[in-house]
Amino acid sequence: MEDSIVKAIEQIKMRKDIYILKNKYKISVSSLAKTFEVTERTIREFIDIQRNLSDKNFKKINTGLVKIKQQVIDAENYRGFND
Repeated sequence: MEDSIVKAIEQIKMRKDIYILKNKYKISVSSLAKTFEVTERTIREFIDIQRNLSDKNFKKINTGLVKIKQQVIDAENYRGFND
C-alpha cells in the first residue's frame, strides 16, 4: 500500500484511540498534548476538524498513543496490591 494511504488509515485509528481516552478514561486534551509534545490545537484540529497531521506530529502522537495504550491495558489488568 502507498505510504499516504497507510498514514490515513492509521490516523483513523488514532482518532478513535484519542476519543476513547478522552471520553471513557477522562484524559484531557491538555494532558494528551503535553504527553505527545504537541499543542492542544493540533490535537483538537486533528480530532474535531479531521485535519491530517504533519509527518512530525504524526510520529509524536502515534508513538505516544502506543505507550498510553499499553499503560491502559496494564492498568485494566491490574488486580491491586491485595492479590
